[in-house]
Amino acid sequence: MDSYTEQYVDVGELRLAVQDWGGSGDTVLFAHPTGFLGAVWAPVVAGLRAGGFAGRVLSYDQRGHGLSSKPDSGYEWECFVADTELLMDELGLEGVLGVGHSAGATTLAAVAAEHPLRFRRLVLVDPIVFNDELRAALGDEPNPLAERTRSRRTVWHSRDANLYDPNRSPRKGDLHAKHSHFLPPEQAPGRFLCVDDTHAAQARKGSKGNAAQARK
Repeated sequence: MDSYTEQYVDVGELRLAVQDWGGSGDTVLFAHPTGFLGAVWAPVVAGLRAGGFAGRVLSYDQRGHGLSSKPDSGYEWECFVADTELLMDELGLEGVLGVGHSAGATTLAAVAAEHPLRFRRLVLVDPIVFNDELRAALGDEPNPLAERTRSRRTVWHSRDANLYDPNRSPRKGDLHAKHSHFLPPEQAPGRFLCVDDTHAAQARKGSKGNAAQARK
C-alpha cells in the first residue's frame, strides 16, 4: 500500500490537510465524500501504482473533515468549491485529472464549470447534482441525502477507527466501506470529525446552483 506525506495548505482563513502520495508528471487530484477523508483513496492509489501509473497523486481533507479546519459555519457548496479553487492555486494545479466521489465529485464539477482549464479530465462517481425538475418535486420536503448523511457517525477517536474498521460491513455503492478493510492500522493517528450539518447546508443553498453550473 502506498504511503503519503501529510502537508497543510492555508486557503483563506482555513488550513486544509493535503496527502501527497508522490510521483511526478501527470497529476491526479482526489476529492472524498462527505463524512470521510482524503486517505480513503489509498486502495485506489495502490491500484493506480500497480497498473503502472507513476504520476503525482494528491488528495485532501475537505473543511470540517479529518485534519483540516472545522469552522462553525460555511458548509454551503460554494464554500467547498472556493476552498478547492484556492487549494489548486496554492499548489499550482492546472490541467490535472480530477477524481471525486459524491460531494467530492460535485465540488470538482463545480470548480470545472467555473474554471474549465483547471481539469483535463474528470472522473465523477455519484455526483450530487439536482436538476430543476427534481428540486421542484421535492418542494419543502426534507432532502433525503441530507437526512441520510445526518445518520452517519460523526466523531472517531482516530483515523484508524474510521479507515480500518474490521466490523464495518461493506455495502454496495459505499466507497468507504469497500476500501476500509484494506488500509493498514499504522495510519497516522488523529481525531476525525465531520460536521453533521454539511449536507443540510448544501441542500439548502447549493444544489440548485451546482446543477446550473454543471450544465454550463
